[in-house]
Amino acid sequence: MSAPNRKRVFILGAGFSKPAGMPLSAGLTTVLLHQAQSKAEFRSYIEDLQERLGRFLEKQRAGIEEIFDFAEFDCELWRMRHHGCSVGRMDGETPFARADSIRRGLRGLGEHLWPALLDLEERASRNLLPGFFQNVTDQDAFITFNYDTLVESALSKRSLRWHYGFDEIESGIPVLKVHGSIDWVRVPRGHTVRNGLKLFEKTNVNRGQGVDEHPEDAYVLWRIPDILSRRDEVLPFSSPKRPAMGGLGRVKPLHEIPGIGFVWSRAFEVIKSAEAIYVIGWSASPYDVMARFHFASVLALRQIPLSRVVVVDPKVCEQITNYRAIFGEVKAIGECAECVDWDSLLGKS
Repeated sequence: MSAPNRKRVFILGAGFSKPAGMPLSAGLTTVLLHQAQSKAEFRSYIEDLQERLGRFLEKQRAGIEEIFDFAEFDCELWRMRHHGCSVGRMDGETPFARADSIRRGLRGLGEHLWPALLDLEERASRNLLPGFFQNVTDQDAFITFNYDTLVESALSKRSLRWHYGFDEIESGIPVLKVHGSIDWVRVPRGHTVRNGLKLFEKTNVNRGQGVDEHPEDAYVLWRIPDILSRRDEVLPFSSPKRPAMGGLGRVKPLHEIPGIGFVWSRAFEVIKSAEAIYVIGWSASPYDVMARFHFASVLALRQIPLSRVVVVDPKVCEQITNYRAIFGEVKAIGECAECVDWDSLLGKS
């Protein structure tokens, strides 16, 4: 049984959730440094990196994705400087040890992404863009790069059925979270999650016959719907339950989230069959180049062109080439999501 076609597909980025109090990439850096209680030396390094990035990228504040990306170039430079060092890599305060220290600091920030986002979601407003959600119908679909659960809450508030796209015969509005979600957890096989919803368990016919176990075989994906009140089941980090999110940086190990390949497949399906696409608060940045490339590839296979592509973002004009590379010509609305007249744009349903 194939999934029904969707008239409209909404592609969402951080700018969509910002009105509820969720930060953009630049604001998340400060939140993570505070959450991780980073050492003064590492904080000083991040401040210096942000200043250098600001000059290089000609922007006021660098985002957390940019920091993770460009810090790797610093690490590589320190490793090369060790070639002129007369001792071993970790024999004292060597250039190589400096690179290792930066990597540890970045790893610490990455580990605190999940608890930081939980704190932010707990404080977030649940009255997210009511004018927008009043115009959503059961013929629509969502593709979101956000980890928060604000879309799910808004749809449930309207008593609209929705699902995550792991099973194509599920009914309701697809909410396709292509980078994972704060309420998804990766759990070792054999464990169960109290009052949880099992999202995906891979079938492997030769499992246990001497083959190596990889994440998709060794773990099962569960959802903990009331995650804000049950975070202690996942923290401390020694818990066998691990957050199922893509993380930070240009290349995210999405394959380690069991079943997320089905979510991406559903995303391709709805893009290929949609009549119109609305991009809201997603900058289509270089840090989402995987999605940009594959979305463009799928759109190139369409027999009938999209009737409409609308981009809503305050910086849409600066980023217009990114959108055109994916969608072709678009209607640009250079406003924040909360400033848009959604009744006029989407039409009363």
